[in-house]
Amino acid sequence: MTETSLLGHLSLRLSVHPENIATEALTIVLKRSRTASVAFRQLIGLTGVCLPDSLSFEAQQVGLDRAIPDLRCVDESGRTRAVVENKFWAGLTENQPVTYIRELAHSEEAVVLFVVPDARRTTIWTELLTRCSTAGLQLSSITQSSAITFAHVTPLHCLAITSWRNLLDVLNTAVVSSGDMSAANDIAQLRGLCNAIDSEAFLPLRPDELSNVEIPRRVTNLADVVFEIVQACEALNYCDRKGLKETNGRYTSGTYLKFGLYGAWFGLHVQLWKTFEISPLWFEFSSSDFGKAQQVRELLRVWSHCSPPRCLDWNNNEVVVPAILPTGVDKEKIIAAVVQQVAEMVALLNQQETQKLPVELPATIPPKTSSITS
Repeated sequence: MTETSLLGHLSLRLSVHPENIATEALTIVLKRSRTASVAFRQLIGLTGVCLPDSLSFEAQQVGLDRAIPDLRCVDESGRTRAVVENKFWAGLTENQPVTYIRELAHSEEAVVLFVVPDARRTTIWTELLTRCSTAGLQLSSITQSSAITFAHVTPLHCLAITSWRNLLDVLNTAVVSSGDMSAANDIAQLRGLCNAIDSEAFLPLRPDELSNVEIPRRVTNLADVVFEIVQACEALNYCDRKGLKETNGRYTSGTYLKFGLYGAWFGLHVQLWKTFEISPLWFEFSSSDFGKAQQVRELLRVWSHCSPPRCLDWNNNEVVVPAILPTGVDKEKIIAAVVQQVAEMVALLNQQETQKLPVELPATIPPKTSSITS
């Protein structure tokens, strides 16, 4: 599961531009921790550019042509020795990277560094090379590594790119090794913010995704199997849908049902799948009189300690239960496995013994119906 931090949660909720907060946080880390700043210079040093010990860090200061790089690193004489542009999912501006390259100290070693998500590293680098070529800048000695990719613009100047993950790993390894736990905590908060921004982002489409019919086929299969599971459970009197509806939302496809006194929604839930990385299919108990989430939470408390967890808290005090799906088996065994889990859940909700209950599916699963009306 991808984890966010307190900084990440608050930044997404309270800031229009959480990317700016990430830049400020990185600047604070580099200013406060000498160990972190040394590790940063060592990462830059992989390009062959040697930055001085006396670097100072300035966040979002206006430069040439009113360009505002995220982070400018200057030496004691005020000369720009490094320009760092922190990207997440926004595109390049008209100033990037050419204007930034022209800001570098002419007679000193210097670098323009882009920090981007792993998923964008190749595409952004290709666009940077194209823009330099269009502007008449001839890049040479292009070098790629897992840590950093770079090219020489002049014998003294480099254009480089790395990922947020690589940069934060380098900084964290250095500060932890030196015992600087305050900086390590700051980096953990920044990493959580990066995770939060990434989790909300629209990932660039890849050509193979558009042509891979396994994706829509899988989603269709999952949406269909939901109702076959429900019908199998109904045949065994584990649940009831009388007066309840099938529903479809922006990220969901499923139906409402009742387990005795407790009402739930069950179906394909893409947000829960992405957030918890456990299953595509979920039972959701609301905090209303229908769902009785508070009571369900207590009755299923033993499941919250399983691995993976089988009972979790969700938005607005809701309780969600993943349907743990076996892999490498046919559809009938998936249905049987989920029906077994429903049997166990019904036993817990009815205050029965928590031991596993044997389940025998009917010889023929009732045919799927298209919808349920109230």
